[in-house]
Amino acid sequence: MFPRLRVNIFPGGFNWPIFAAIETGAFSRRGMEVELQATSGSVAQMTGLAAGDFEIAMTAFDNVVAYVEGQGEAP
Repeated sequence: MFPRLRVNIFPGGFNWPIFAAIETGAFSRRGMEVELQATSGSVAQMTGLAAGDFEIAMTAFDNVVAYVEGQGEAP
């Protein structure tokens, strides 16, 4: 059984390296199973990461700064 790595992403073509690595088996050859989860937005992504809903959040740095600065702050 491979360790499962849950990766939360914003949908888009900028994820092509991850898509290619999954499709070509690059992760599985290294004993990893990668599960992609699409996010609905910055708040959902940051709160999900803090809650441990996934191990990695693929995001742009401006989303992190905006969240920390209270733009789109979680309730």
